[in-house]
Amino acid sequence: MALGFWADLSVDLLEFIFDTLLDSFDLLRCRGVCALWRYAAKECHDPITTLLLLPPQENKSKQFGKLVNVSGRIGKINAIDSPPSLAQTRCLYSHRGWLLVTNIREPSELYLYNPLSRVHVQLPSLLWSEDESSLRFIMSGNPNEPNCTVLVFYAYKGFHYGCFYNLGDNRDWIMIKIRSYEDAIYYKNEFYVIDNEGALERMKHRDCIAVEKVPIRPVHGGGSPLRYLVESPSGELLTVARHLGSNNYFGFLETKFIEVYRLDWKDGTWENIRNLDGRALLLAHNDSMFVSVDGSSGYRENCIYFVDDLWVADTNSHSNDYGMYNLETQEIERFDMSPEILNAVPFYRWFRIAA
Repeated sequence: MALGFWADLSVDLLEFIFDTLLDSFDLLRCRGVCALWRYAAKECHDPITTLLLLPPQENKSKQFGKLVNVSGRIGKINAIDSPPSLAQTRCLYSHRGWLLVTNIREPSELYLYNPLSRVHVQLPSLLWSEDESSLRFIMSGNPNEPNCTVLVFYAYKGFHYGCFYNLGDNRDWIMIKIRSYEDAIYYKNEFYVIDNEGALERMKHRDCIAVEKVPIRPVHGGGSPLRYLVESPSGELLTVARHLGSNNYFGFLETKFIEVYRLDWKDGTWENIRNLDGRALLLAHNDSMFVSVDGSSGYRENCIYFVDDLWVADTNSHSNDYGMYNLETQEIERFDMSPEILNAVPFYRWFRIAA
């Protein structure tokens, strides 16, 4: 069929076609064709581009996972199908719209995969622990760019490791022993990590691999909160303290309140803030992100969305801790999640669909 025919389709006909699409990835790909298609796709239904990522129940499934909307707006559950080029692989983790997947038969074989562009990048083999709860990764940029650095964290035989790989080099992973960290972020051309006591460190990765302390006074505030690092829309470094307590009825841990602090580099202190400049914040270790609160997103301004990233080792179950914390009113709205979400393995990620 001639290209001109597709270019001459009316907006009404394009909207009719786009409305039949069952996959948000297909709709987003259509939006990238031209200005007319982008307009028609948006008029049809603007897809939510930040969703909750759930893994498949079976390791040998042909799906990498499912995307579920928990923003309050009713939407479709979209599957992320594994392509034929990555047959017999499964998803381990996600970061900035990319999945870290491993070969089921040979776990040391790793790939990065983008479900929107369908591009995959093979990484050097890495012998990592079979304890997947300790595995995390972040990137310095887009893996399509040769200067992108991938940083993988994992624990093995009582030790914690940080593994660096630059996609523009032909070298292997550079591995160093590290302490246990709560969270990590790539910020202002450097990797930063924070431990469970709030100490901030910088992981240098260019000329040499080294870890150095940042002269910042940690935020204590009592208790042992879960700690997160996130960059604000205005480019400031924030830390989030998610305080937990026991559920009065069931006894499991749940979120009681959340604090947000902004780093003052000059004074070396963290400053408490009580609003998010009209945005919403999605909490996830190594992948927290701000999202807009326009009519299409379903998210609420100055609210923090959290999911159950606690794995209760002694009961081999979750704490079922899902909800939204209003930073201004300090009120919590808890979500009733479907059994499909509650029965999933401990792998809850906010997934931003990105090329």
